[in-house]
Formats: sequence, structure tokens, C-alpha cells
Amino acid sequence: MASTHTRSVFTALICAASLSFAACSGSGGNSSSVIPGGGSKLVNLYIGSFTGGALGQYSPPFSASTAPNFEYTGQGYLGVASDSKWLAAAFDASSVCTIDMETQPVTSSSTPAAVITPGATCELASFDSSGNYWIALDNNTVAEYTPPFTSGQTAAMTVSTDVSSPVGVAFDGSNNLYVVNELTNPAQLLVFAPPYTGTPTVLALPVGNPSEAVGVAVSGSTVAVGVLESAVGAKPHITSGGGSQSIIRRVPWSQMPHLGGHIGKGVLLGGEVLIYTTPITSSSSPAATITEPTSEAVAFDPAGDLYVGDSSVPSGTGGVLVFTPPLSSSSVYAFAITDEVDEPAAINFGP
Repeated sequence: MASTHTRSVFTALICAASLSFAACSGSGGNSSSVIPGGGSKLVNLYIGSFTGGALGQYSPPFSASTAPNFEYTGQGYLGVASDSKWLAAAFDASSVCTIDMETQPVTSSSTPAAVITPGATCELASFDSSGNYWIALDNNTVAEYTPPFTSGQTAAMTVSTDVSSPVGVAFDGSNNLYVVNELTNPAQLLVFAPPYTGTPTVLALPVGNPSEAVGVAVSGSTVAVGVLESAVGAKPHITSGGGSQSIIRRVPWSQMPHLGGHIGKGVLLGGEVLIYTTPITSSSSPAATITEPTSEAVAFDPAGDLYVGDSSVPSGTGGVLVFTPPLSSSSVYAFAITDEVDEPAAINFGP
């Protein structure tokens, strides 16, 4: 799989009613439309589904009826990141992270230009402003890979100080690195200043025990952190290679034999998105707390709209909920993107 790229491709282009077929085919699906919130930067939305095993590209303008331009299917996607040159799709194969690096603009028939295997299980990822790729790994590190990307390349550097079961990474306009520790007690938000070799600012998140952090995103001076609380033990939790570090993603019992994992603690429901204002200190308090049943990955579009993956709302398979600013504790989502979405584990924007 990693070397031959045998994942099946949903080749029929499914375009939203507001987009022409010509605008979807052969161009990555870009249109002349603007993104919600008044932004004018042309971006596509990428949604990676874990249980559904699909990565879809969606074009603006976004609404409850938005459908994907195309999908890659056949893998449970744990991370997706994009910049102007690359789309990076991460998934676990036999408890080892595989990252397909594809050149932009991607199409329904794109194949990886490089395949990277960090040697651990993978979580969420991000590109920095210089085009370097960063991914959280279940070996208690955040790894950086630098272009030009080639198959089999090794990490240019790893960040590990105070990093414990990291699950999400993000950057702000000053190139500070944000990392969320998933399973520390309580979950934590770390902030590293460049060049990321020093001790980070450590913020203990105001969540109970047990709890998990599930992602981080930054837009201007706003930081969003997804968390889960209230263990209910409804589904199995998969751990990496039988070890003590766990992957956030929840899977049905039918997938257990294929993933080589074992049952850990129960699923955490009672999701929240904590909204902070920079600069983050060790005593920062949320400016707002948005309650969601099972919040997953979080992402901002260039207009500052917040996108939250939720595995149960508005349907049993979930959707990506879109919140428009100003964000507050009383914010409710404006609409949800649900077409071809099944337990959305990763959200990102790109060309």
C-alpha cells in the first residue's frame, strides 16, 4: 500500500449545485467563489474520515448541501495537511504511520510523489509558513519533515520536551508551535517558540479526569483546542502496537481484528472547544467554551470561521460543524457539512 498506492479512488466528481462540472474537473475543484465570513482567498476544504475511510476535497462556498469534488477511499485517515505545494494524507497501516505526499493541485487520480513512514502511529499534522511538514506521533514526539519530500526520508528534527501522547499541532503568525498532549492528567496545551529546542509554555487545560485533547488550531490571536470528557466506555479504544499510548480515533468492533490494537479505556463523550486569546501563558483561561457532543479535529479557514469535526452531530456518523465569529460560549454552528463524512478525524484547507 505504502509503495504502490493501491487505494481506490472515487473517480466520479460530485459537484455542489452552485459549481459547474467544468470548474470541478481537472483543476482541483477551485471556483471563483469566496469562503464564508467574507474572505476572498480561494481555498478548498479537506475532510478525512476515519471510520468511513475517505478523504474528500470540498470547494467553496460551503453550506449544508456541499458535496465533495472527489474522494480518496480505502484508508482510515488520521491526519490531513495542505499548503500551496503539497497535500499530505496520513493513515496507519499495521500500526505504523504512512504519509502520502501529493503535489498540488490534487485531482481524483493523483498519486503520491513521496511516501514517508515515521515508524510510529500518526495523529494530526500541519505545514508551517516555510513549507515544512510537522506531524504528532504516538512515540511522544512531534516530527518535522522538510522539502523536497522524498520516499523514505527521515525527520529533520523532533520535538519532545514535555511532549506526551501528542495529538495536534498548529502554528501562529509568529511561527510559534502549538502542541496538544492528549492523555496527560489533565490534557495540556504546549507552546514552543522558534527554533523549538527550548522548554515550552505548558497550559493545563480546564478539563476533568479522564479527558483527552483532540486537536488545536490558530487564527490570528485566537486559539481553539478540542477536548473530550465524560468516559462512557461505549466503544473500544485502539492503542499503538499494543503499547500504552493511545490513538484518539474510535472504531467499531468489526474493525478491531484488522488494526492490531487492543481495547483500552472507553470513548469520551461530552466534547468542548476551548477558545483562548494569545499570548498563551501557564495561567491562561478560556475566553469561551463551546460545547459539542464529541468534538474532534478543529480548523480555521482564512476568514476566521471555525470548523469542528463531530462524530455524532448532526447524524450518527457526524459532520463538520461551522461556527462563524465572534466565537462565544453561546455560539451554535451555522451549518454542518455531512456529505460523505463519517467520523471526521482531520480537517484542513488548501488550494
